[in-house]
Formats: sequence, C-alpha cells, structure tokens
Amino acid sequence: MDGAKHAARLPRRLNRAIRAARLFVDVEQLWAAARWPLLVLCLFLILALAGILPRLPAALHALVLAGFAGSFLYAGYRAFRGFRPAGRSQALQRLEADSGFSHAPLQGLDDRLAGGGDDPFTRALWKRHQARLAVLAEQTRLTPPRSQLPRLDPWAIRAAVVLLLAVALVDAEGRIGQRLTEALVPGVAAREGAEAITATLWIEPPAYTRLPPRMIEAGGERTIVPIGSQALLQVHHLPPGEAAPAVVFEGTSLAATRLGEASAEARLDVLHDGDLIVQGEEGAEIARFLLAAQPDRRPGIRSEGEPAITLRNALEIGWSGDDDYGLVSVALEIEPVEGGRAPERIALKSLPEQPREAKGRSYLDTTPHPLAGAQVRLVLVAVDAAGQEGRSEPIVLTLPERSFEHPVARAIIEQRKDLAADPQEREAVADVLDQLAGTQMMEDLPASVPLSLNSAAERLRRGEISEAELESVLEQLWETALFVEEGQMATAERDMRRLQEELERALAEGRDDTEIERLMDELQEAMNRYLDELTRQALAEAMRDPEALERALRQQLEQPPGAPDPNMVDRQDLQDMLDRAREMLKSGSREAAEQMLSQLREMMENLQAQLPMPQGAPTPGEQALSDLQEAIRRQQMLQDEAFRMDRQMNGAQQPGQEGQEGQQGQEGQPQMTPQQLAQLQEMLRRELGRIMEGLAEQGMELPDQLGQAELQMRGAEGQLQQGSPGAATDPQGQAMALMQEAGRGIMDQMREQMGQGQGQGPGRASGSQPGMPGRDRAGWQRDPLGRSQEGMGGADTDSTAVPDEAALGRARAVLEELYRRSGDPRRPRMELDYYDRLLERF
Repeated sequence: MDGAKHAARLPRRLNRAIRAARLFVDVEQLWAAARWPLLVLCLFLILALAGILPRLPAALHALVLAGFAGSFLYAGYRAFRGFRPAGRSQALQRLEADSGFSHAPLQGLDDRLAGGGDDPFTRALWKRHQARLAVLAEQTRLTPPRSQLPRLDPWAIRAAVVLLLAVALVDAEGRIGQRLTEALVPGVAAREGAEAITATLWIEPPAYTRLPPRMIEAGGERTIVPIGSQALLQVHHLPPGEAAPAVVFEGTSLAATRLGEASAEARLDVLHDGDLIVQGEEGAEIARFLLAAQPDRRPGIRSEGEPAITLRNALEIGWSGDDDYGLVSVALEIEPVEGGRAPERIALKSLPEQPREAKGRSYLDTTPHPLAGAQVRLVLVAVDAAGQEGRSEPIVLTLPERSFEHPVARAIIEQRKDLAADPQEREAVADVLDQLAGTQMMEDLPASVPLSLNSAAERLRRGEISEAELESVLEQLWETALFVEEGQMATAERDMRRLQEELERALAEGRDDTEIERLMDELQEAMNRYLDELTRQALAEAMRDPEALERALRQQLEQPPGAPDPNMVDRQDLQDMLDRAREMLKSGSREAAEQMLSQLREMMENLQAQLPMPQGAPTPGEQALSDLQEAIRRQQMLQDEAFRMDRQMNGAQQPGQEGQEGQQGQEGQPQMTPQQLAQLQEMLRRELGRIMEGLAEQGMELPDQLGQAELQMRGAEGQLQQGSPGAATDPQGQAMALMQEAGRGIMDQMREQMGQGQGQGPGRASGSQPGMPGRDRAGWQRDPLGRSQEGMGGADTDSTAVPDEAALGRARAVLEELYRRSGDPRRPRMELDYYDRLLERF
C-alpha cells in the first residue's frame, strides 16, 4: 500500500487510538490519585464490618465518624485538585512510548509546511515525509492501563488492608447491611437491641431412631418430630443486664438458663403436640415453634406359612417383621392351651443392625420342653429399639414330642412330666427315681445313669427349691433319658445344634473373623461326631433287623441305574457346603454364607440315618455326559490360562505393573507359550470328537451345538497359533456355553428313552423335600442344593443363587488383586480412592 492511501485513512484510525490513549492516561492518573481516599474508606469498612464502631460510646462513635468523613474529604481534595484531563500531546506521547518509537515521530503529524509551497521539489519532499509518518502511525500499539501503586507503595501496605477487609466481610456474612447501619448511625445498636434477638431450636431424636439432629425454623407449618425427642432452645443477642426470656410450651413454663451476657437456653422433652413460645419483656413474642410429636408405632410380626416339624423333631417357623425405626429381636412365646402355666419366651433371632424389615426361618428343638406333646399356643413377638413389642396371631399346635423306646428312658420321661405338671409332688418323684436307680436294668447301663438319677432325687428332697433349680433338675432328667436312649448320639446332636445357633448369632452380630473361623472349626468337628453317631445308629438298627437290611439292598438293586435314593445325602456333600461357607466368608460375602449355613442346618434337621448302598455302574449315556462335563472343565482351565497369559503379555507395558505380572518366569518356573496352549486346545477338540462318536454309536441324535463347539475350538486354536491368547478367550467361552447347551439336549433325549420325560415340571424331583438331595426329572442323583453332581450329567438345567467353587475362586482372586493394588503407593490418588471404595463393600 503506498503512502497516499495511508495518508487518506490515517486521520480516522489515529483519532480512535488517540482517544483511547487519553482515556488510559486519565484512568492511570485517577487510580494513583484515589489511593488515599480508598485507604480511608477501607479502614472505615474494616472497623464497621468487624462490629467495632457500634461498641464505642455514642459520643466517641460520632467523633470517629466525623474524623473518617473529614479524612476522606481532605484526601479526596488533595488527590484530585491537580487533576487535568490528558490532551492530544499526552496521548501521542503514550502511543509513542507503547509503540517503542523514538524522536517523537507522531508529533510531526500536526506540522505544517512553513514555506516553499510553490516549489515542486519542496512539495514532493513534504508529501514523502507525510507518507512516511502515516506508515509509521499504522504501526502504533496501545497497552492497557498500568497501575502506579507498586511504585507509590513499595511496602505493599495495600495487600494487608485488602486481607483485613476480606476477614471482616467473612465475619459479617449475612449481617453486612445491619453492621453498616450500626456503624453509620451512633447508638442505633443499643436502640434496636430488642429487635435483634434471635431464637433457634434444635431437635435431637431418641437414639433408637438413629436419626440425625435437625434445626427447626420458627413459624411456618407444624414440624413432625419423633416422640421423646429432646428440644434445645437457644436465644441470642439479649440486651446486657436483661433477664432471660420466658419460654412456654402448651401452658407450661420452662426454665431458661443464661449463657454468658447475651444468650440463654432451655431444654424440654417433646412428649405431645404443642407450640413452643419465646417471650420477651412485657410478654412480647420473640419466636414460636410449632411441634407435632409422632408416636413410635409398635413393630409388626407375622408367620410365614404354617410351622413344620423336621425329621429330627425340631420346630421350623418362618417369620417376617417390620418397624418404622428398626427391629432388634424376634422371639417365640409358648403357652399351654389348658393349664395355668405362665407363658415362656424363647429368643429366635437377634438383629443388631436394626433393619426396618426382616424375615427368616428359625429351628427350635422343643422336645426337651416340659410341654412337649401338649397343645400349646405360639405367638411370635417382635421387639423394637424403644422396647415396644408387636405380637402375631396365635398359632395352636401340638408341640413335637420325642418318642423313647428304652424302658428306662420312658420311665425317666414319665417322672419328668409329672414333676413339670406338679412340682409339689417332687418327693414322690424322688422316691421313684431312687427305685429306678436300683433296678436290675441299671446293670446293662453305664454307672453314670444311676448316679444321675440319685443326684436328681437328692436335689428334689432339699426342701423348697427355686424355679431355676427346678428347671435344672428337669434338664438333668432329660439329658439322662437321652443318654439312655441314644448314648453319645444325644450329646453330639446337642453340641451341633448349640454351635449352629452360636455361629448364626456371631454372623448376625458381625463378630471378628477369627472367632467365626473358630466356631466353624468346632461346628465341623461336631458335625463329624454327629454323623459318626448317626452311622453307628443305622448299623445297630441293621444288626437288630437283618431282614430290613436285606429288603433295603434288594430295593436298591431294583432301582434303575443312576437313580439312587432321593433322600440319601453323602458326608462329603455336607463338608462341601461348610467349605463353601468358609470361602464366602473369606471373599466378604457374609449374607451368602448365612444363606448356605441356613441350608446346611435345614439339611441336618431333616437328615435320616441310612446305610450306604452299592451303586450300579454308569450307563454309556451317563459316561458320555460325564466325559462331556470333563471336557467343559478342561476348556475352562484352558480359557483361564489364556486369560492369564494375555494379562502377563500386556502387563509388562503398563506402568506400575513391573514386578507384579509375570513374576513366575523370573522365579525359574517354566512358562507356557501360546503355541503350546494351542496344542492342548487341539487335543481337547479331538476328545470332543471322540465323545461325539460315542454318542453316535449309542444311536443318539447328536446336538448341533457340539459341531458348533468344535468350530469355536478351531477358532481358538488359530488365535493361539498366531500368538493372540486374549482373542482366543471369546471362542473358548462360546465353546463351553455350546457344550453345556448340548449336555442339556442329551439329557432330554435320555429322559425320553427312559420314559420319564413327562408329567414333571422343571422343579424339584417328586418326593424330595426342601433342602434335601434328590433326583431330577431323569432320575439323576442331585446334590444337597438340587444340582447335578460331578460325573452325573455335567450340564445342570436348573439354577441356584449360591456361587459355585469357580465363582468363589474368581471372587477371591479379584479381592486379593484389589488389596494388592490399593497398597501400591505408586498408583494415582484417584485410583487408590476408587479401590478403597470397592473394598468398603467387603
């Protein structure tokens, strides 16, 4: 662009820059000049917002205000008296300084040609000079206004003033207008003291409600609070020397206690609806709080279904309850239908977590109860944290009674019943016990039996005995009769039930893991003793009745192959359930462990003593299903190995994983390559082909899923050959799913061949009881939870909510990995917090 064009548009652009420069110069001068008036104003605001000025006497307050006003006006006058708006020359100087020009070139824009205007050469030279100045003017820059305070205040006193002002603003939060008014008008704080009185009410609900304290606003709608709540009323900003305000709740005056010079408080328990009124001098109302006391309703409790009697003569009761603030315990009250015996309460469940809703099943061994065999009235009782009780509808039934075969045991139980029915006849009962201890039948019993009978008789002859002593004698007679009838069997059963109840309480109360582990060890030993005694009892019964044993064996041989007794349970099954409960506790699944132990107890209560019967050889179809299950298990192992190998291969590239993943290779242990794993996959695929050939030889229709599973195995093998174990896990999982689906199809074919595929739904086998092992729709043996056993079909058509061993192993591995990562200080803080939140759930 030539100089003529620059010169043409120069005036408009330059004028805008000059106006902006003049404004910036004026702002800088005004800001520097206003430092002293602003300092005076900030000091006043600090004293006013801090509440210092209203505390001064009115005369001194007025004098200070006059001093601040005079100082402000004088500082303003001195600061602005020499102020003059910036002119064009100052603006051009500012532009030249910001643009870095020297020798004041922009000043020459206002020059005029003095002479020589008639000379063409002079005019051309002058235009060339003007064009050069115009081009230079296009390069001007203007910086924002700059503060002169750093130069004028080298000690940075302004920073301390601003900090004090910020502190005063925070202190006066919510009362800035009030404090400014009090600071500007001397004596206004004293005149408005009565209007500034404030009252707050805090409500603290009873501890059993587990509700937090809350603050109630004055006026408004009526506020609902739990009955029995404690109310704390606080009144602030009382005038000095004035008495505490009057506090009235529904016509009842409450004592208000002074707190310091300007506050007071009063307390009351909210037991009914009412208005809490705070009154000042001459009865003026300061505040009114509207309260409504909400009563704590009684807990609800009901029976879930009819009570049942287990095979071990225990009473099984299902219940469910609820409460508005939480239940603490559930009990059972037993009362005879006829007679004057007082009701007896037996604890069923303690609920330390106070759930608002709870349900469960409880087992009671009522055979030792004095009312065993009589009609009784049962009432479920729920207790909440406030001590209130809720009762269910009564249930009338005959309390389970134990039948005794041994004549001595029957005689002891008869005397026990007589003593429980009429304690006044204890002398006659003691004589009969002594006679019974001296009979010839005692020669065949251990010496402890007659000693126990003589001891009980002596205790009954001591004159008046308390109710507790009478109960102790009744318990002694019961234990003696059980020992005569069953020997060590009774002691083993009692110990097992006691440990089951103690373990349930420990889990419900959240006791230490060490104590729970100890109880589980003791329970395992008690279960083993009980099962040993149960087996000995079955052997003794078989020896007494050989014909019955022969009939049982004949019945076993007549059963179809692979269809054992549905009421048969193996010791290993019970051991596996207890081991799974341990694994659940280690992985943090306490609720699942409680469910498993409840199922175990249900099985033990319904357990019958039977001799182990010989099992027939598996049919070819059963063997094929067993082989298919083994193939599924091996495929799972290969998938786990591929997943582990993929993590090891990728883990070396992730930060924070050095030394964690792939340590096995560093310790000298051999490492499997993807190609070796592909060879194992090929071997498994061939094994599946042999299974398919075996099924075809049996004349069974091959499910399409087996062919699809073989194709998925080929795909997994190809991925492993290419060194991609991570990509092989998906087809491996697909192969497992297809084999399981094929197993279900094979089982359906076998049911049809056996003629047992109709008339039964997918539920529990006919004749099997809840919690007992049984047969499925094809007659296959099922474990205590109703699932197909190992080697008896492999593919389960039913589902269960209890995790299997593989799921527990994966859960434990995940938990250990979370603990390992949460303890790594090299990981980011956000990641560690995430792991901590996950671990809180365990």
